[in-house]
Amino acid sequence: MYSITLQTLSQLTATDDILTVYMKGLIVALLLVISPVAYAQNLVPNPGFDILTTCPSGQGQINLAFPWTSAWLTPDLYNGCAIDDNYTVPQGGLGVYNYYQPQRSGDGYAGLFVYWESSLLTEFIQTPLLDEMTNGTQYYVEFYVVPDLNASKEWIYTDAVGLAFTESVYTAEVIPHAVVGLEPAIENEGTLITDTMNWTRVSGCYIADGTEEYLMIGNFRNETETRIEVENPNIWPHTNYFSLKMFWLKYLIRYRIL
Repeated sequence: MYSITLQTLSQLTATDDILTVYMKGLIVALLLVISPVAYAQNLVPNPGFDILTTCPSGQGQINLAFPWTSAWLTPDLYNGCAIDDNYTVPQGGLGVYNYYQPQRSGDGYAGLFVYWESSLLTEFIQTPLLDEMTNGTQYYVEFYVVPDLNASKEWIYTDAVGLAFTESVYTAEVIPHAVVGLEPAIENEGTLITDTMNWTRVSGCYIADGTEEYLMIGNFRNETETRIEVENPNIWPHTNYFSLKMFWLKYLIRYRIL
């Protein structure tokens, strides 16, 4: 423990006083007894979908970015090494519509439908976490999205994309108009994502309960709750497809008094 001794006081200069020495001692003492107990470790494996078991050659191959898998339907994987030109970067998009979207970083990104008006058969991706989350600890979560053209090469925008945690791999029967029964930990809600050139960040803070072992991303809302904006009302069906990139799940640095 830091202490102020008589010898210390006797060494005061003309410009020092007891209060100055006391304040200096207090600052040093705080620095000595405060210690960080958490680190900014990313708990998401393969966060940019850049490490592949093999190059994508068609739709629905998110599992090639191990350990990412589909939780619902056939989310896609795009990479510069793709065998099929429709899934290369940056010329791929929706697998067949020749969209142009440069990657935010690395060699590629994932893609999934978050809205399909005729059936609301939305897609989800999931991955196990690299480590357990600690009960009562606050975490920072972020990922990036950019909208893609729909099948008619028209823009349809939505606000509905979020991230939720689960205790195990999520499996459920795919039913039209069904909604995944999970509460998102973070979510983009209320603001349409309309920037088609730049990647939009979705982020937030989350306090863990210690049971989280997997994360999922997709649209966790029903048709009524999902906000959309249609460029051309005459096209049908109304769909929205996002490219996704760069997941972060990390502790907020917190401190403990020893």
